[in-house]
Amino acid sequence: MNQINFFQRREFGELVGVAFQFVKQNFVHYFVNVLLLNLPIIALLIAGAMYVINTNTLEQLVSVFRFGGIEGVFSFLFLFFLAFIVWISYGNAITYNYYLLYVKKGVKNFSLQELFSASLASTIPLFVANLIFGAILLASMVLFFMFLGSLFISTLGVLMTFALIFLGIYYGIRIYFYQLIIIREKVNVFTAIKRSFGIIKGHWWETFGLLVVFGIINYLISNLTNTILSVFGIKIFDTTMFMGKEIPQIGTIAIVVFAITQVVISVLSNMLSQTALFAQYGNLLEEKEGIGLKEKVEQIGKTTDNEKDEEDF
Repeated sequence: MNQINFFQRREFGELVGVAFQFVKQNFVHYFVNVLLLNLPIIALLIAGAMYVINTNTLEQLVSVFRFGGIEGVFSFLFLFFLAFIVWISYGNAITYNYYLLYVKKGVKNFSLQELFSASLASTIPLFVANLIFGAILLASMVLFFMFLGSLFISTLGVLMTFALIFLGIYYGIRIYFYQLIIIREKVNVFTAIKRSFGIIKGHWWETFGLLVVFGIINYLISNLTNTILSVFGIKIFDTTMFMGKEIPQIGTIAIVVFAITQVVISVLSNMLSQTALFAQYGNLLEEKEGIGLKEKVEQIGKTTDNEKDEEDF
């Protein structure tokens, strides 16, 4: 089975095509390995949900949002923020290390244990980086909205809010590769952000387009799966629980199915988009730094197949 070379120049359409090609080639291996390593997340989701239900914590949380003070709301949001950072860091460590091992060792030529070890080693640096970045981002947002104050509901406040959203999207694309760079190049968050800026410079629209295209695909996959679950009556969270209505009773089986399904949906929906963006990372590195060519040069004389060396050049 031919290995896909991620570090080579590709046009936009080729980036989309290579994502489908990679998934077709590695679907079972990718899905099984990534899903198995996400089992701790599934277990935590189930344990957390069971704790919330058995201790009536859900009713307390809803009461905080309905009637509680700002301290209670911020405490809940802070805990949610930490949990989200852990989930994102661990999940991205698994995904990015899968691609890096694929590049290093070849098609399906690495074990679950190797992927787990690499992912575990990457999770802490990613968590620290995401925590720092997330804290700076949250502090900036709080200061921004405090500055707006009474202007928030005014025309100027609305315009400034939209400006903040557009700036967030713009810089969000510019720093998109910082987590991958931290794992691959083992640098700190600030160096990684600077590197990501340089890599994406001149290719913002192309990267944004990939995110939009595969964002739509991810939405369709997620929406279709959740619709199927709803048909079978598996619908746990409802926005009406925050609108003063009675909180529904949730069964243990529904919680287990929900937790497993949400992780499965996440793996499935991200499979194509993460592959396309990793290919974009390799594409831009090859254009700006010639990384693929450098690796080929370094391999000259290391293989006994001289005819292959000649074919590569």
